[in-house]
Amino acid sequence: MIFVYVERAYLGFKDDKDPANVGTKQAKKLIDEDDNDDQTILFTYPKLTAKASDYIRPVVKIEFGARSDHWPVSMQKISPYVAEILPAPLNQMDAEIKVLNIERTFWEKATILHKYAHYPESKTIPERQSRHFFDFYCLLNSDGKAKALANIDLFEKVAVHKNIYFKAA
Repeated sequence: MIFVYVERAYLGFKDDKDPANVGTKQAKKLIDEDDNDDQTILFTYPKLTAKASDYIRPVVKIEFGARSDHWPVSMQKISPYVAEILPAPLNQMDAEIKVLNIERTFWEKATILHKYAHYPESKTIPERQSRHFFDFYCLLNSDGKAKALANIDLFEKVAVHKNIYFKAA
């Protein structure tokens, strides 16, 4: 394995913008103020352009959620996009991590879209939900669809779990 060192300042991490320099006061800013359960953290990354977007924010949102069901899972190989353009041996950045199985994600996304399809006309879909529509489109065009449809019992477990922990009033 080869490690590449990039100067942190070159990436825009300077002074109080550097997560390595985060103090207690600064750390509180990591908690997503829109999460009533305080189970979500936000990592802001430096902007490369001055143009700001109201929809796409320079933030990575990580939802931990104690109410989530983490089954079924498997070990999967992942690789960063940058590995696709780097020459060997710099492109050897694969890692194996435990992930939620694709069929679980399929049913999670399907039930989210089902909820939005049945929203009353007086209610607006929350902002930044387009990712669920795109994710489901990709899942419908993957082997995840066949795996999910072969596991209807899992759909029922997802629906029961969501009915208990994520009531949609």
